[in-house]
Amino acid sequence: MAWPTNTDIATRLGRSLITAEQSQADLLLAQAIAAIADACGLDDDWADELDPIPAALAGLVIEVVARTMAVPLGVRSQQEQLGQYSHTESYPDQLAGGLQLTDAEERRARRIVFGSNTASAQAESIITDLFATDDTAS
Repeated sequence: MAWPTNTDIATRLGRSLITAEQSQADLLLAQAIAAIADACGLDDDWADELDPIPAALAGLVIEVVARTMAVPLGVRSQQEQLGQYSHTESYPDQLAGGLQLTDAEERRARRIVFGSNTASAQAESIITDLFATDDTAS
């Protein structure tokens, strides 16, 4: 599986993207992948080297980008009314600042990448992270 494209975003949103939205989706896709790498403590090259890409990780990228495109930048709430009909949407403050991962999405990304919510892939690396071990000491 490959990283999602703006076609995947259009499918998730249930409509075609206009040209400006296609460019926006491409940029947001790159930002979402970088945000996930950062949340997992990985470098930028990690995304290019990942093969295959787990479907759950690709799905997380799609959801983050679709949400970001649906929430206007800097808007905390919006309301519209047509006669008797009214519609109100409120967004958490943390999502009003553009593309960001929620705390739950960060935990989910780590779980997908490492198989757990820890920052390390293997038990040995957790021990190394917690305790400075020096194999050369006698």
